[in-house]
Order: sequence, then structure tokens, then C-alpha cells
Amino acid sequence: MVSKGQDRLCREIMANLDFLEGSLVLYRLKCGKHCTCNDGNRHPKWFLSTKDKGRTKNYYIPVAAVTYAQAMHRRYQRLLAILKKLSRANYKALMARTASSR
Repeated sequence: MVSKGQDRLCREIMANLDFLEGSLVLYRLKCGKHCTCNDGNRHPKWFLSTKDKGRTKNYYIPVAAVTYAQAMHRRYQRLLAILKKLSRANYKALMARTASSR
């Protein structure tokens, strides 16, 4: 039996499925010998850093997509918090179910 609290948390999960797991990282890179980036003004590049089978992977994020990627990452953080709340609610429901069956 799903409680109203569990149902509300499930709806919150469904509303936040557009997410990115990992960290958004800004690197400043050099491109080559004959560029101003060699004078210290390196090119800013955004990446999504995440784990895949225990190895760190970096996926390039175009500048035009950085703001949306940041919003997607915030949704991921929100999902983690919602899942913790749902886990606690599920534990309480499990304890109530086992207490009533004794």
C-alpha cells in the first residue's frame, strides 16, 4: 500500500527525470602553438564528468548548452534528496506492515 507521502514523492521523481548525473567542470585548455591561449588566455571548455564502470569519463558540453546542463544537474541533486525521503517513507511502511502482521 502506497501512502500519500510516498505517492507525492513518486510524482516529484517523475517531474525531475530530465537530469544529468555527475559534475559540471570548467577546464581551461591550450589548443596549439600559434594561438593566444599560449599567453595564458586559455580556451574555456565545459565537461560533464561522470563514472562509467569505475572509470572517469568527461563528456563535452557546448557553451550554448551549459545553462541547461546546470539546470539538469540541479534536478539530479533534487532527485537524490527525494530518493532519500522516499527510502525513509518506505522503511516506515515496511515497519508498519511487519508490526501489523505479528
